Amino acid sequence: MPRTSYEKEAADLLAAWIAEGEGDPEVLADALDALDALSETTYGGQEAVGLRYLGHSAAVVRARVPSLLLGSRESGCGPAARAALLRLAEDEDARVRGQAGLVLALAHDGSPAVSAALVALLKDPDAGVRCFVAEYAAPCPDRTPALADALVDLLHEGDLNARLNAVHGLLLREDPRTARAIDGLGPLSVPHVSAHDHRVSAIRTWRWKREHAEPPDA
Repeated sequence: MPRTSYEKEAADLLAAWIAEGEGDPEVLADALDALDALSETTYGGQEAVGLRYLGHSAAVVRARVPSLLLGSRESGCGPAARAALLRLAEDEDARVRGQAGLVLALAHDGSPAVSAALVALLKDPDAGVRCFVAEYAAPCPDRTPALADALVDLLHEGDLNARLNAVHGLLLREDPRTARAIDGLGPLSVPHVSAHDHRVSAIRTWRWKREHAEPPDA
């Protein structure tokens, strides 16, 4: 839906205010969030704003940068944005790494560097990062064996949510390890999972198709 001229003007004014510099990291982070929310306007300077704060000293600010670098799922990221995201994927702060992984998965361009970064994040020392990135890596177009193997490694996580993300990714890739991975999940009923969880729905559909598949010709 096209944005109004008011929203375009608001984005321009907000970008100009951000450019003047804001000393409070929390306030700056909120401003970057607001600019990101207006990114569907004809204002096209989000990437430049994001790149400006790539090396900010506050993690709360750096964590807002990845979403500003995402043009769209269709257009992906330009070379400068991709390089910045790969840098943020190695940030010292877990929140920043997670957000970088989200955008890298959404805008995956098929490059080996992006695939390698996602695999590294799926093996991140922080369990929260591994689970969060797996949610977006699961449906991403990367079909490399390394990423599939990294998803398999998550099947041993203590967090059911992480294991569901891993199984979902294997299922979407029609990986031969899917059946064993699903069997290892345990009960997939409320209150263990939501009744409307898309991953659980995909698993149930997979099971139904398997149970009702035509037997192979003798």
